[in-house]
Amino acid sequence: FVDEEEVSRPTEEEKPYMEEYLAKRAKYKMKAGGIVPVEEKTTLHIDSMLDYQGRSILKPPHDAGVPFKVDHIPEKCFIPNKLLHHWTNAHSTKGVSAVRLFPVSGHLMLSAGMDSKVKLWELYGRRRCIRSYMGHREAVKDICFNCAGDEFLTTSY
Repeated sequence: FVDEEEVSRPTEEEKPYMEEYLAKRAKYKMKAGGIVPVEEKTTLHIDSMLDYQGRSILKPPHDAGVPFKVDHIPEKCFIPNKLLHHWTNAHSTKGVSAVRLFPVSGHLMLSAGMDSKVKLWELYGRRRCIRSYMGHREAVKDICFNCAGDEFLTTSY
């Protein structure tokens, strides 16, 4: 092959684009070539995870007036007639991608946000945010409680 080049180099027009691309790529890489890990943090928004009697918030509240442990499942479920509560500023101005209720009792709710946070909410009483979990680089796509409700799993884009 006559006049064949063994090494290809970017033209003068392509050089600025190539340098910009390499700078962005280097921003997300560590020295060893891996992705820089995100620091996992949590913020507790209430005074304590225990109530005044020393019970964990994971236990259903007794004073809510709702029978959390029922022996039978109702034959029919009905659509609510009115809005009971509207959560505002749940995940700043970004959306919520998934909502999951606490297993069996449903007295707590997890919300996965497009702002890369997971928030734990109480549904009875003050209906407030109990705890925020941060540790994803991108938006949280889905969340799932385990059967006992003491752990949960999150996935991200």
